[in-house]
Amino acid sequence: MNRILLTGLLVLAALLRLPMITADPPGGDLSRSAALLTDESIYNNNALHWFVRGDWYIGDGFNPAVNTPLYLLAGYAFLKTGGSSLSSLRYGAVLISLFALLLFAVLMRGAGQKAQALAPALAAVAFVLVQYNRLALVENLLLAALLAQAVVLVRWVLPHPERSGRLLVLALLWCAGVLVKATALFFAGVIVAALLIYGGGQRWRAVGLFCLAAAVLVLLVQKFWIARFPEDWAYFSALNISQRLPDTPVAFISNWLRFFGRLKLFEFMPLIFCSGLLAFSSAVVRWRRLPVLEGVLLLWFALGLSALSLVAYSPPRYMLIVLPPLIGFSALFWQRLFSDDHPLSAVPEPAWWLMAVVVVAQLAFSLFRYLRDETLYPSLFLPLAAAAFMLWLFRRRFAAGLKKTARVWFAVLLAIQLGQSGRWFLHAEFSVHEMAREVAGILGKDRANGSVIAGDIAALAGLEAGIPALDIMYRRDRLPALWQRWQPRYLLLEDPAELARLRRDFPALILSAAPVRRFRVMGNYLRGQDAVLYAIE
Repeated sequence: MNRILLTGLLVLAALLRLPMITADPPGGDLSRSAALLTDESIYNNNALHWFVRGDWYIGDGFNPAVNTPLYLLAGYAFLKTGGSSLSSLRYGAVLISLFALLLFAVLMRGAGQKAQALAPALAAVAFVLVQYNRLALVENLLLAALLAQAVVLVRWVLPHPERSGRLLVLALLWCAGVLVKATALFFAGVIVAALLIYGGGQRWRAVGLFCLAAAVLVLLVQKFWIARFPEDWAYFSALNISQRLPDTPVAFISNWLRFFGRLKLFEFMPLIFCSGLLAFSSAVVRWRRLPVLEGVLLLWFALGLSALSLVAYSPPRYMLIVLPPLIGFSALFWQRLFSDDHPLSAVPEPAWWLMAVVVVAQLAFSLFRYLRDETLYPSLFLPLAAAAFMLWLFRRRFAAGLKKTARVWFAVLLAIQLGQSGRWFLHAEFSVHEMAREVAGILGKDRANGSVIAGDIAALAGLEAGIPALDIMYRRDRLPALWQRWQPRYLLLEDPAELARLRRDFPALILSAAPVRRFRVMGNYLRGQDAVLYAIE
């Protein structure tokens, strides 16, 4: 792909991600998590403390940065550059996402002239990526780390598996990814499998050297980092491993069925999902004859999905880690359609039935939401478009000359992605930022009294006010000590019912709580209640 086209795609991606950076992301399915707001709040709180106090560690509090130290460094750098605000972190997230897009374009070189342009183009306009790339989330840096590993693996290591230095660089990048977020652990499986399949006569030596280097790096991290924070590490491990991974065969099967019963994010990018999954299924039956790039995409998607499906808790943002290989497969699929290189003849029969189940499930889910009068986002049109697309493909699976009609369907794909972004821009709201600014104004007036704010979304206001924030959702066993150490004067709760739970569980903690202001945030999509700021004693 020439530099002019790549520059144009980066500009397009920036134009979709940078404007109105303080606007709310869409509520409903795209934002579903424990609470989207806490995702931006909790994981940036350590960087906020570092910027405000000069020390990132929160005594007696929740310190996710112990498990995400490289994200902590990135967050601190963005706050130092842009000042204390959520906008600084979101602009930083966009910069990281543009770098990730550049890495994706480099990865897809050699996939064919059309695919190497289609892949970054699809990533640039995909509504899901547009929205998540605008948010200050760990997953954006994680995506960049995974793509960096994939680029080095495909373009640098596998062509010369005998070169030890390149394997050591790959091991360092893998370790760096794990220090962004432990989810990156799964990519070690991708690397090892790719070395075994494509490493030739050097395969076992390459695997042994990579594993040895990775093990040494893990031991060094354990000795010089993890060992310094044993309680924080143990708590975070229990929260994310022992409480979420299956401990019985029934739980294991239940997690898999729950995950695959409704592929998250499908409804926002239906044609990308359909084309990507069909290309993936055809790659599975040809796995022994796949070129290196397609083989690595296959391993990435399969192992990534397998890792995600193990976990009982998996909000939509978790699925971002498998979007690069999915979009890569989608680009390969469209390239073959546009070239009359028939991509459908290699799709196994069971894949058509599986895709039929997925599409019907999406239609049923959208109809169920419509009948319940829930927020219809996205509309029924999107799963209907997926059904029509799959029906056309199935009926024409043995036909020739699909190029012209394929162009029409690709135009529909782009219209769906850009149309969602256009609709969002036209109806954008700024409730999160307005709440944070208003709370920051109240805290600023009380700054002389050493204001500290606590709550489930406290860091959002703390970022705007430039004051320390305390999370109360985790480390509940240390909450009395946290309260005594920091003595917060305000409590900001997205879930007002949390106040009653605090008084029930810790009756001596809050003597009085006077509501100061109420805020309707993102349409109160999660709980149907206003967020509340309390002045507490």
